[in-house]
Amino acid sequence: MYFRIKNRSQEKYLTVAGSLMDGRATSVCLFPQNGKNTQIWHYSHGLIKSKVNDACLDVIGGRDIPGAKVALWAEHGKPRQKWTHNKDGTITSYLSDQLVLDIKGGDYYDKNHIIVNQLNINELTQKWNFEIL
Repeated sequence: MYFRIKNRSQEKYLTVAGSLMDGRATSVCLFPQNGKNTQIWHYSHGLIKSKVNDACLDVIGGRDIPGAKVALWAEHGKPRQKWTHNKDGTITSYLSDQLVLDIKGGDYYDKNHIIVNQLNINELTQKWNFEIL
């Protein structure tokens, strides 16, 4: 089953934004709906995978600290690539039940990039809707 992941505060979608051709992590950001596969995902055994290249959302470096960058990486199945979509709309990392997907924010070029952050149940930037296709 495929879906889009929409942020409740921004009304924008989780989108593969970097180059898929190099061997490094590929950026994941928020963008308005564009109708492309870069915004289509599927879930398999805790992994959130891009339809574009089957790479997985990954907490880069496996750091279980607030502010750690999330990007796409080739599947390896370690906890830093595993996620739970919760009833409250948060997406929790297997690294810590207190770390959830969030938007970096701020005023810099990467303000729409995705990070993990300390859970704050009142923060809409941490809430996501899965829109089944």
